[in-house]
Amino acid sequence: FQLLVQLEFCLDLAWPDTFGWFVHLLTIFSLDVLGSFDLGCVSPYTWTTKFWFAVTLMPGLLAGVAVSYRISRDREEDMANRSIKMGLTVVFLAYAFVSETIFQGFSCRSLGIDEAWLEVDYHIDCGTSEYAWYLLAGTMAIFVYPVGIPAATLFLLTRHGAEFRAGTPDSESVARKRFEFLVSDYKPAFYYWDAIEMLRKATIAGHYVVFIKGSLLQLVFAMVFCLGFLCASCWYQPYASMSANL
Repeated sequence: FQLLVQLEFCLDLAWPDTFGWFVHLLTIFSLDVLGSFDLGCVSPYTWTTKFWFAVTLMPGLLAGVAVSYRISRDREEDMANRSIKMGLTVVFLAYAFVSETIFQGFSCRSLGIDEAWLEVDYHIDCGTSEYAWYLLAGTMAIFVYPVGIPAATLFLLTRHGAEFRAGTPDSESVARKRFEFLVSDYKPAFYYWDAIEMLRKATIAGHYVVFIKGSLLQLVFAMVFCLGFLCASCWYQPYASMSANL
């Protein structure tokens, strides 16, 4: 669902009206709260608002998790592991939406000589100094979110790689119990697969930055990339559940 709601903008697709309405409903699965409701007639909701909402969404929710932990850590057992699971759930739900929003800021459409406007919001002139400041903030945000989160996840998991590969049950393994949200769905040898899934989401959300949106080359890249990932999943069958692999 998270990837489906991005494809219309990423690949310049025109869904049929009924299916487009259904896809719009699915934006709630990406925590795109502002985009799920038509606020344009009620308040001046622009892409800039969406960008700052996106980059502060994850820290805000994680701060709420931290506060919950500080309040309940002395009263409830295993609160640390529960809080980590809550935090990872926040990252999982918000990651695709945040990545897409950041990459949208790099997609400008040329409407003439020396004239280009942000494709997702024609209020924003890509030739202004204000937009140059966004490019700086957006570039930093790419390294923090679409790239930084999978890299940090992979680093955390590989530190406990030997313990994960041993296949110790969650009830007996400290690391598996702590990072259950990331590793419990996969076979012990593929404990790192969730980090690859994150990179897949970020690539699908941001590959139109490299290619001309709607071009044949972009569509071919998207098809080859998704087909390659599908073949890898079929070949390695990383999921612990055979029904998930099927």
